[in-house]
Amino acid sequence: KADYNNAKRTSKLAAGKDSDSPEARTALTAYQKAIASFQRIEKGSPSFEESMVKIALCHFHLADFQIQHAEKAAEMFSQYLEEWIPNPENNPVDARGRKIRVDSVVRADFYRGRAYRKMARAGDLSAWEKLLGAFEGFGDRYPDQEDFSHASMTYRIEAYIALDERRHAETEYDLFLATKPKAIWINSASFSLYRYLSAKIVDGLDEKA
Repeated sequence: KADYNNAKRTSKLAAGKDSDSPEARTALTAYQKAIASFQRIEKGSPSFEESMVKIALCHFHLADFQIQHAEKAAEMFSQYLEEWIPNPENNPVDARGRKIRVDSVVRADFYRGRAYRKMARAGDLSAWEKLLGAFEGFGDRYPDQEDFSHASMTYRIEAYIALDERRHAETEYDLFLATKPKAIWINSASFSLYRYLSAKIVDGLDEKA
């Protein structure tokens, strides 16, 4: 965990830097060190399940510097959610394990969708559809995770806009407002929809209008 937290600190220093900058190279090295640390945790350890998700999160953050890591992160999150979790042999046996399971599932589900978003914003348009599928019903799955839920809906609005599906974007926006989100999420969703609709209007009118 110390290696992981150090990697997150170094990535903040590298924010906005070129992928070949000294800061970015330091962050890459730090995340690779964190991955190696988590990989030393053996199956059967109380920390193994958490380490699986943390390794995927390392790849998620590495995608800020090398986009191919976003796909790797999404694959690892999916493997955890769709293969590890349904297997009854992996069920936690105590209260600590159950808490780790709850926290890990939420994060894996949320950051898988965000990994698709990184892929989509990097040019993989098919990832918008994957994002929509990943975040569909997120709020119903985790009713106590309001911030994650509201963020997921803003990402779905963004995806519909990117796919030029105006009616779906507007419907999602109405559903989003009905959940009474915080101002920060309303601002994000509203501005995304505003930019999209204003561009549509300008495209359809003459200069004077």
